[in-house]
Amino acid sequence: MARKRTFPKVDPYAEPTPSPDSAQTRSRTSLKNERVSNEKALTQLVKDLLALNANELSRLDLSPFVVEALEATKNIKSAPARDRHIRRIRSQFRGDEWNNLRRDLDMIRAGHDPSLVTDDISSDARFYADQILVEKDPAISRYVQEYPDTDRRTLRRLMRTFHEAKDAKKANVRLQLEHAIQISLRVNQGQPEE
Repeated sequence: MARKRTFPKVDPYAEPTPSPDSAQTRSRTSLKNERVSNEKALTQLVKDLLALNANELSRLDLSPFVVEALEATKNIKSAPARDRHIRRIRSQFRGDEWNNLRRDLDMIRAGHDPSLVTDDISSDARFYADQILVEKDPAISRYVQEYPDTDRRTLRRLMRTFHEAKDAKKANVRLQLEHAIQISLRVNQGQPEE
């Protein structure tokens, strides 16, 4: 029986994965699904940013170009032109750390000030949490495969709760997921839980 060929990741706009070995063993379909999920999440992020008022936008760490583009998009009436403008803004976020922006946006919607929230969550835990929230079950499967001493049920429960929650609760559920992943990373690396 023929084996399915796998190819390395070739998309220059995709988010880098923490372990390059796992990206090379995944199928092209899996990589494409990841890119599509990221693009959908970016589109939703831009639409959520468009729903914010000027005061809320000022609380986010956005470049002046993006703020100006968002204000211009709000004034566009034609749906096709608006979609083109959304794609243009989305392309500005592709190379940036848009996951942190998504996190800050959830904090603002929950009524918290993102600059006042301090935690000891590692960047790896935030990265995995964002991937799980964007890609859902495939990301959980990859994470559990990479870190086998992880409670899959907890991750799935938190992921489902996040997607079913209202805006005010999403920030708290995201923080719970990040903490669960942080503990899982420590346990899998042989460090004690804190």
